Amino acid sequence: MGPVAEVVLEGVALVAVASVLGAWLIPMTIGGRDDTCLGGQAGGPLSGRAELSAAPPRQQYEAAARMVEEENGRVDEAVRRRGVEARTVVHIGADVARDQEGQRYNGAVPELRGIALAQRALNDEARNDERKVWLRVRMLNAGEEFKDAESRARQVVVEAGRKGSDIIGVVGFSKSLKQTQGAIRELGRAKIPVVGTTATADAMDGSRYYRRVAPTNSREARIEADFAHRGNITGSGSGGCSPAEAAVVVQDPQDLYSNEIGDLFAEQFGGDWSKLEYSPGGRSGGAPEPGGGRVTRQDSIEDVADAVCERIKEQPRTVLYWASRARELTAFLDVFGDDTSCEGRKLTVLGGNELTTAALSGEYEDRPWLRLYHTAHVLPAGHPRGSDITKEFNAEYAAAFGAKDLWRNDGRAALAHDAMQLMAAAANEAFASTGDVERSNVQISLDNGISKEGASGYLDFGRGARVSRDKPLVILHHTAKGSEPVLFCGAFAQNTGRVERWGPNGEFACPKDG
Repeated sequence: MGPVAEVVLEGVALVAVASVLGAWLIPMTIGGRDDTCLGGQAGGPLSGRAELSAAPPRQQYEAAARMVEEENGRVDEAVRRRGVEARTVVHIGADVARDQEGQRYNGAVPELRGIALAQRALNDEARNDERKVWLRVRMLNAGEEFKDAESRARQVVVEAGRKGSDIIGVVGFSKSLKQTQGAIRELGRAKIPVVGTTATADAMDGSRYYRRVAPTNSREARIEADFAHRGNITGSGSGGCSPAEAAVVVQDPQDLYSNEIGDLFAEQFGGDWSKLEYSPGGRSGGAPEPGGGRVTRQDSIEDVADAVCERIKEQPRTVLYWASRARELTAFLDVFGDDTSCEGRKLTVLGGNELTTAALSGEYEDRPWLRLYHTAHVLPAGHPRGSDITKEFNAEYAAAFGAKDLWRNDGRAALAHDAMQLMAAAANEAFASTGDVERSNVQISLDNGISKEGASGYLDFGRGARVSRDKPLVILHHTAKGSEPVLFCGAFAQNTGRVERWGPNGEFACPKDG
């Protein structure tokens, strides 16, 4: 057999293999360009399927609350026996999920766990160093979806204003909602320091007394848009993948987080984009925002699925950017896969941290036509890029709650831990420099800037900064075996942990904060 015949037969064999294994999996080179679909590390997925707990969510929440109360008791005992310096941090969080299924969408349990672990560690440090402050945690439940957030904030204002109050600040507010935004402003007017946990919306930053340990929507959208433009994530029609040439954004105009990040992604993506506005329960009302025909309003999730299907058929290299909440994505995928003319057609979805817990728990499995990428605020436990502090926190979390716990890899516990660490660092600085741990001095310490290693990455707050510079952001590729990191950028540790390149061979520069 001659060389030409061998090449022809090899080409036929490759096509045959591609038809058997599926279009997402075959590395190809078309016209000199690598057509391999963007996967993760050579070693494969680093986070396996997380497990929904058999224990009711309320029971898990109360167990974490007991950890906090026990630690509060230790603080009171230290004050009585040794006269140590102690202060109170208030945690304002949402109510826990009503049932097991709701665990996929609710962060109340992991947030309180992260706070409990941080409180214990911080008080251990204070026990060994008299220059550090012991911390109590006062837990306030703001109700389902933070419906009582503003009234809880007013309650804190009243309590903090009483003579002899030892409240130095507030941590929490895990979701970007109009009611949490209002609560933060209430606290700001009373000059009470606040450190947010997982809320990412830029619009939350309405008070000079508010900081957050999560990256902002603007940082996330900038990185995601760069990822969509450069990564081989959409079907190329050749059996491989290519970067996205168009984007369709699904957002809820009535949701603070969803509306903002959807707008920011479209702005950063540029070029060929369109937006579909949909509010669950018909909450939209009115006309869609101006968009020159690019923005349309949909009345049902079925309408959203049909509209996305039409966009995909017009331009197969389209990425669906899901800016809406995780519950709505499940409903959309059910309709898109079974009840549209795109049944069986490949679909690439890119979404934010809102999708992380649901994805890690297997919510979007059993859809071979779906290629899902979503952001997370931490690398999977065990990833070599994690700092020593991160590894220590992951080990403590696993020891307390299990290595396969639903929330071990979603970042909520780590961010809550770091919010407490930031508030404590400010209190300790105030105590060391002035011998006084009043709220005003804690705020001065925050304004002066704080840098320290955290469980979610390096906390780098410069003078006057309310957001940590180059906070880590991870994009995970969801697979049947687990989730694998395909992009991770930012300051995972102070020195050796800074990641500035991404891509299969590190060919792309990570976007940095200005």
